[in-house]
Formats: sequence, structure tokens, C-alpha cells
Amino acid sequence: MKSIVNLSQGEMSSVFSVMDVDNDDNISFSEFARTIISSADEKICLLKKNLGTASSVQSAFKKFDVNNDGNISFNELCSGLKGQGMKFSDDDVKTIFAVADMDNDGEISLPEFEKLLGTAPSFGRVEDVRAAFYRFDVNNDGSIDKKELKQMLIATGKSPSDQEVETLFKKGDIDGDGEINLQEFIRMMFPKAVEALTKLQKSFKNVSEIKQSFRKYDIDGDGHISRDELRHVMSSKFSECEVDSVFALGDMDQSGCIDYQEFVLLMLSNASSTLTRLSSKFRGIGDVKSAFKQFDINKDGQISKDELKNGMRLSDEELDVIFAVGDLDGDGEINIGEFIRVMCPSAAGALARFRNSFRSVEEVVSAFKSMDLNGDGALNKQELMEGMNSFGKSFSQDEVNNVFAMADINSDGEINYTEFVAMLFPAASSALAKFRSKHQNLKNAKEVFNSYDFDGDEEISYEELVAGMGGEYSANEINAVFAMGDTDQDGKISFLEFAKIMIPSTNDALSKFWKCFNNVSNVRQAFQKLDIDKDGQISQQEIMQGMSSAGLKLSSSEIETLFILGDRDNNGQIDFSEFAMIMIPSAGERIAKLKKCFRSRSEIEAAFHRFDANKDGAISFQELKSGLSNSGIHFDDQEVETVFALADRDCDGEVSMSEFVDLLSVSSVSGGAVNKFFEFCVEVAFNAIDANNDGAVSHQELSQVLRPSGFSDHEIRTLFALADHDNDGEISLNELLRALRK
Repeated sequence: MKSIVNLSQGEMSSVFSVMDVDNDDNISFSEFARTIISSADEKICLLKKNLGTASSVQSAFKKFDVNNDGNISFNELCSGLKGQGMKFSDDDVKTIFAVADMDNDGEISLPEFEKLLGTAPSFGRVEDVRAAFYRFDVNNDGSIDKKELKQMLIATGKSPSDQEVETLFKKGDIDGDGEINLQEFIRMMFPKAVEALTKLQKSFKNVSEIKQSFRKYDIDGDGHISRDELRHVMSSKFSECEVDSVFALGDMDQSGCIDYQEFVLLMLSNASSTLTRLSSKFRGIGDVKSAFKQFDINKDGQISKDELKNGMRLSDEELDVIFAVGDLDGDGEINIGEFIRVMCPSAAGALARFRNSFRSVEEVVSAFKSMDLNGDGALNKQELMEGMNSFGKSFSQDEVNNVFAMADINSDGEINYTEFVAMLFPAASSALAKFRSKHQNLKNAKEVFNSYDFDGDEEISYEELVAGMGGEYSANEINAVFAMGDTDQDGKISFLEFAKIMIPSTNDALSKFWKCFNNVSNVRQAFQKLDIDKDGQISQQEIMQGMSSAGLKLSSSEIETLFILGDRDNNGQIDFSEFAMIMIPSAGERIAKLKKCFRSRSEIEAAFHRFDANKDGAISFQELKSGLSNSGIHFDDQEVETVFALADRDCDGEVSMSEFVDLLSVSSVSGGAVNKFFEFCVEVAFNAIDANNDGAVSHQELSQVLRPSGFSDHEIRTLFALADHDNDGEISLNELLRALRK
């Protein structure tokens, strides 16, 4: 205005103050028109005197609305005023119409008509609207029904008929679910909130910009936009009242923050109506799960855009809405949990209530530990039921079942740690998506892992992750990545854990391997078949040659994935322990679980002596099973088999003291800088003993070196026999390393 009319700053302030009738720091068109057109208030005042009470206003609205469409057009207003005997010129009618039509849709609704004549419920702030909502939500179910709406209208001095209530209710019930929730109530009773939202929505050109802006708005990276963060981004272009209004509309679950899904639904004007229409095709969560299986043509546990578009026969616009709202982890596909959230509103509502019990990923991790009553690293339905109802909220069995279905992504009948964290802290998925974008392949992920592993112990601690991720990530994002990575909750991230969260295709490749092995025995048989030269190690060449003969149809890239994941000590080969760690999905969790039972090496050695019932210096499978049970460590048969397989590195059917200690020590002998130095020293010694440099040590070469150092012939023969695993009369470097690790 200042650029149109030459006014001083003081004059500008005075004019603005006069125009801003409701003191919301904005001048609406209605306020502008009433100020600029001097006769506006006079004509409206005259109209008020003629119509009088609230009931008269409602009666006049009915008469004016000739076609009974619930709105008054300009022509209907002209005719109606004449019918009431009120003499207004065409300009007068235009003025009244312009002031009344607050949403500029070319018609005057009943709330606008009442607002014009001062008989509508009037709210100066969105907080007042919220207060009114809670006041009239008599049964506290989070929504206003027709009876409650009628009571509200009566409280404002009206005497509405059932038909009038029905008309207003239909206008407010935007999603057509038979109830008016808080957001719908705000839209109906506080038009300025809609105006502010529309103003903000115009700043986004497409869905992509909306998704990107969420991360921009979420300054602290906790997966939620607080009111202060929203204020920071909306800048000076929006008043405090507008910020409050937008925030009230966005915080759909009343958690005090706006999460990603709420933000997308808020900014995509057609999102809510589109999802309501599409979700109505399913009668319940059972239908949703059946549809997912039907749409998942390639049976990879994910629905691609093409699969969903063809399965539901969607338009491009509908498809964009579903993926914008549903693809929480940003991987370009929708898993079963994401699909249920979008297509089963009741399930999403129950999850939102439960999720609001936690404010950080640390609280989510703590909750998982407290809910996992049997300590098996997963939640069954009973544990989830008890856990969900232990945080001061009440959930029905149906609600628990719905939440369970959303979380159990791999449909194994349990909710594992990763599934739980991803469900309750969606920011973890967002943080991973950001992190993954920098590491596009497995080799690159291994390089990153090594760069983060500062102390070379083959594990990434929280401190190392913080140092490695640097200043590009917020503390909440780092916490989320660490929580998702540390699946066995041992306080560190192994390379296998790192690879599984960083490269989603790793899980696909591993799932193919896992399907080939039903139990530990099969894994051992496969390893022995692949170990062509029987040196207890598998080279990449042996894997390539042996996979086809083992009946496994795997691509070269999948074989490479296996080798990259398996070779933890970077010695160019995979031993049985390394092989088992990737082939048995539960191996890492089982070992981590057992490690927590021992605080030091001395406790591990003491346990070995207790387990070794026949005192032969080795633990058999049965001794391990009995020893664990007698020590109060409750492992089922599969868990005992897993531990035994990983410990018995030389596959001799027994676990030696060194194997037992190596398995359960915090830093295993197979990893880290110490191990590299150990192998370096052994190789130097091997080359010194190998006098003819043929790559093998004969009995004579070993004797020539050890006799001068005081070894007896008996000791030399014993050492040679222990090291010559394949009994070919020579000791290779790998055989020597294997013997010295026992």
C-alpha cells in the first residue's frame, strides 16, 4: 500500500490498525472492503437491523437460497433483499456480497452469512477454536458428531433445525467419515486458517518440493516439525496467527509436532480426499494385506509404482499422492507396513497414539528392551499388547493387531528391533535415506565403513559414527542411523549391520542365500562343498565354482556381495565362522546375546571349564547346550546350534578353549588392527622358515628353524601335525594361521 499511496510510517501503522479489525496482523479482503468502501458498514448495519436475531438470519438465508444448494449466489442475494422489502442499489448489493464472500468462491455460505451479520460463532485465534472443539466434544472421542454440533449452535443463541445442522455438518465433514475432527472444525470455524494454509501451499510447485521442504523445515532432524521450526521457515511473510493456524491444521494426531506424513497430507490439498476414496475400497486390514500380496507381482515384499498403478488402476495423480504419503523410507517402493498405514486409517490412528508416547529414538530403543519380556530380540503379539498398554494409554486387541501387522514387515510373526524402530521413529528411515544417497554400492559402503572405523576393530562405535558423519547431519539423524544399524544392540555396528542398512539390495541378495539353508547343518555342508581345497577357507574362485554345483543359481554380483560381506578380516578368503555369520540371519543377535552374559575373558574361560563336563579340553554340542542351561542362559536348540557352528571354526565337531574365547570376546581375533598385525608377523615368520620360497613349509624347513631355538623333535612333530590340516606333508600360510589361532 505504501508504494501506491504516499504515506509515512506512522500513517501506515494507523491505517493498518484501523483496517485490522480482528487484530490478527493481516487485513482480509472483507476488512479492506469495509474500510475502503465507506458505505459498506452502513449497508451491513441496515441489513442487521432488518434481520435482527440469529433465528431471523437463518430464516432469511433459507429464503434467499432459492435453489436450496446451501449457498446464496449474487442473484439470489439481490432477489432476497428485494423480497424482504429492503431497497439496496446494485452497487450496495455488490458491496455486501464482496464483504460476505470471504473465501472468494462466488457464493455466500451460511457461516459466511452469519459472520457478516454477527450471529456466527466468532473466534479471534485458532486456540479459541481448539478450546471450543474440546468443550463441545462431550464424549471426548476426538470428533464432533451431529448432536454435539447442534448443541454448539444452540449455545451461540441459535435454534437450528435438523436440516440446518445436517447442511452445516456436511460442509464441515470434508472426508465424509460421518464425524468432524479438529482439523475439519478449524477449517469450518476459522477460515483464516485455510487462507494461511493456501498461501503456504502456493510456495510449492510439486510433490518433490514438498518432500524436500520437510527435511528443510525439520531443522533438528528429529523427524518432526515443531511450532518454532515452522515459524523459522515461514519467515516474516506470515503472521504469528497464520503460523499458529497452519500448525494447528498440520498437527493431526495432537502430538505437538507435525511428522512427515502429516506434512505431506497438509501441503497436498487433494491428498486427504484421494486417500479417503481409495482406502474405502478395503473393508479392513485383512483386505489390505491380501491386496498387497496380489499387487506385489515379483514377490519381493515391496510394491513398485508400476505394480501399484496396475493393481489399483490408479491415475498418475493418485499414484503420486500414495507414494508421497506412503513411502516413508524414501526407497521408491512401498512395503506392507507403509501400505497398511495409507490404506487402513484406523490402524494408522492407533499407531499414531502409540508413537506419541516417545519423543526420541533413545526412548524407542529403551521401550523395545522393556517390552521384549523374554529377551529373544523380538516382540510377539502378547508382548506388544502388554507393552502398548504400559505407557498410560489403552489399546484394544484389534488396535494391537493392526499395529503388529504394520510393523511385521517380513511377516515372520514377530517384530524385530529394526522393524520396531522404523515403525515408531519414521525419522530413522528419513535419516537413512539421506545417508544412503551418498553410498550407492556395497564396495563404497565398505570403504565408508573402514573410514569410520578409526580404531580398526571392525566395528563402529557411536563416537566413531559421530566423527565420521561430521557436521552434515543433526544429532537426531546420527542417533537414528546408529539405532537402525545396531540391530543386535551391543553398542556397536558391525560391517554386516552397516551393509544391511546402507544398501537395501544387500538384504535382497542375502535373502536368496538364506532360502537355500534351512538349518546350521546345511550351512556347514554347503561350506564344506564350496571349500574345494579343504583348507578351511573359501576363496572367491571357489565360491564361483562351487555355487552352481551346490544347486544355487546366483548372479556374479550376488556372489561378489557374499564375498564382500563375508570376508570380515580382509584376508581374501572366508572361513566357516565368517560364512555362518552371513548365512544364518540370527547369528549376530545370538552371539551378542551370549556375549552380554560375560564381563571379562576370565569369566569366559571359567565358563568353558564348567561346560567341559568330561574335561577333555573341548566342548561338544551337548556340553554347550547343557552348560548354557545350567548357567541360566536360556537358548533354544536353534540358538545353541548357531553358537556352536560359529565357535567351531575348524569344523572338527568340538569347540576348543581358544575358539570359545575368540567367539565371546568383545573384539574377536578375526577383526581389527591387532589381527592384521598378527597376520603380518605370521607371514614374515612363514617366509623366513620357507627356505626354498615355494609357498609351503616342509617338516625339514620347520626343524631347521626351530631346533636352534630349543624345540625338541617331539615338539616339532606335534606342531607340524597340528598345522598340516590336509595331511599333504607341507604347511601352507593359511594352515599356519589357522593352527596359531586355536
